[in-house]
Amino acid sequence: MPHDKNPIEQSPEVAEFWQAARERRLLLKRCGDCGERHFYPRPYCPFCGSARTSWEQSSGRGTIYAFSRPRKLPQPLAMAVIELQEGVRLTSVIVEAELDRLAIGQEVEVYWRMGEPAPELAFTTIEAQEARGYATRAIAEAAGVGG
Repeated sequence: MPHDKNPIEQSPEVAEFWQAARERRLLLKRCGDCGERHFYPRPYCPFCGSARTSWEQSSGRGTIYAFSRPRKLPQPLAMAVIELQEGVRLTSVIVEAELDRLAIGQEVEVYWRMGEPAPELAFTTIEAQEARGYATRAIAEAAGVGG
């Protein structure tokens, strides 16, 4: 079945999720009846069936619960189950990190891959993110930019 519309336009129930994704924010749903958080976004709670769900900002941080590293892909990545700090587990990919050094329990954070028709939810390791920040600051300092 071809996708004539982008994901943002397909379902009004998830439009807020995709808008937040474009702003590099991760939203979860929380049930107003049973209090459980869940992901992927949907209008009904998968735990109790309630339609009283609302959006909640995620920290975007979590740990690797499980992962697999396919070796013959066009770009390096690891498929993973991430357990967010909020307790929700979700399936995603880990990118832009030292994949040979991944470990169960390792801390990760959201790393949105911006593209069309919609951003792609991915994760990277905290170590890799800190290294990128250090490199960016060093380059700026060497160029005489910033404080």
